[in-house]
Amino acid sequence: MLTFRIDPESENRLKKFLATLVPRMMAEVHQTLKSALYQGAQAGVQKYFAGSGSKGGPTSSLLTSRSGALANSLLASAETLDPPSPTDDTTTITGYLGSSLPYARIQEYGGVAGRAGPFKKPNGHRPYLPPRPYLEPTMQDMQSTLSDQLREAVARALEQK
Repeated sequence: MLTFRIDPESENRLKKFLATLVPRMMAEVHQTLKSALYQGAQAGVQKYFAGSGSKGGPTSSLLTSRSGALANSLLASAETLDPPSPTDDTTTITGYLGSSLPYARIQEYGGVAGRAGPFKKPNGHRPYLPPRPYLEPTMQDMQSTLSDQLREAVARALEQK
């Protein structure tokens, strides 16, 4: 039978390392997720937004921007994590990416624009906006690198002493 003993000092160092591992890991994951969401949103804005365009101008598969509000709301949402900063008790981190602007959905999925009811145009015509996806392709682009980035964050937490 083999018997081994761990000296008390080594045991205390191991206990201290293990006690701080989860908070360190959550801090690394939090920082990595925040950075990845923002960089992914920034890349998506550059890739799926075509620049500026006039109201009622020709449509393309890319979004044009008059005010920049949709692109800015997407970038702002990428900075929102729950919780805003991890504590020693944090076990879950949730990231958000999207827009709460009323026209964000119709830009992503397409549809008939305008409100039903009395129309300003004499013929009552409401234009159809084709889908110009920006959020779903941005998320797909991010998925290809996010797992590697999170794996690296956990490795960094394990290396810290």
